[in-house]
Amino acid sequence: MHLALTTAAFVLSAGSTFGFRRLAPILKDPAAQRILIGVACALAVGLLLVSRAVRARLAILEPGADAAVWWAGNRAKLLVLWALGLDGVVVGAVFWLLSGSLIPLWAAGGVGFYTLLAHSPARVTGAA
Repeated sequence: MHLALTTAAFVLSAGSTFGFRRLAPILKDPAAQRILIGVACALAVGLLLVSRAVRARLAILEPGADAAVWWAGNRAKLLVLWALGLDGVVVGAVFWLLSGSLIPLWAAGGVGFYTLLAHSPARVTGAA
């Protein structure tokens, strides 16, 4: 599941990088573009805070503990984290298409990728 979401995020961001570059920004008003950039940056900060709060609620997998039991208790929290990461990338790509600025893609998309990679199954179980 994590690999599928990370791959989807990568394909979306790479596709938007090479595909949207040929399109003109949808919003022509500079004030609206600045608002979108600000909203994307605010969403990036919010994503960092929410992912940190959800990560704090994950139980620690103790050495020798049953991994299946740990996954059963933490699966929903990890799915939330992974979905938030993918959503950050999607928001960054869409806001880039709308505004024509790379800042939303770098801010929201970058934090989305960070969230996906920082919460990979190997990292959260301590195997990495």
